[in-house]
Amino acid sequence: MRKYRIDGGGYALKPYEAIGRPPFPDRAKIEVLRKAGALPAPDQLAIHDGRSQVAVPEHGLAVFEIR
Repeated sequence: MRKYRIDGGGYALKPYEAIGRPPFPDRAKIEVLRKAGALPAPDQLAIHDGRSQVAVPEHGLAVFEIR
């Protein structure tokens, strides 16, 4: 099972503000913002007897992929 944390990391707001909040960023700035907004690698979680334990912080958001 994979757990993707949607709320942890991947925020482009601070870098956007750091580059001056341009209404039409150029390609280089768009690439910087894309990298800042990328999701971190998923956590690999084990499933035992059809169950797994996960912790998601209060107000957290995660997506689970079960294969």
